[in-house]
Amino acid sequence: MPSKLFEQRNNSLPPKPTLPTVVVVDDDQTILAALRIVLGKKFKVETYTDPVVGARAACLPGVALAIIDVKMPGHDGYWVFKKVRESKPNLPVIFSSGAGPIAWPDNLSGLEKPIAYLGKNGNLRDFLKVVEDAILNRE
Repeated sequence: MPSKLFEQRNNSLPPKPTLPTVVVVDDDQTILAALRIVLGKKFKVETYTDPVVGARAACLPGVALAIIDVKMPGHDGYWVFKKVRESKPNLPVIFSSGAGPIAWPDNLSGLEKPIAYLGKNGNLRDFLKVVEDAILNRE
């Protein structure tokens, strides 16, 4: 008679652990593709080129971090940041910019600033480290 220890109650496997979700909002498809590859090894990555859709996605339950490009057509990253802060004030946010140093706009003076400003021409390993630290420090 087979041991009850190995008897299966159902045929389903245990659920996989859920990866933290990172939302990336950027108008540059190349940047989005690179971040999907680099971050996708450790996180569930959702990418958006539309700032309105990206802002909504960042506010959904389960999102652990938002990465927002500063300069985008239509609504810029500051607009996205403000919408995210209104809905999820404690969500870690990283600004990403290829435009050089970023000046903090006066209209956002009452909001908590992003946890980091990262250049798009930086090292992807360093970028990953900042993302990992942001998510680990949140949990």
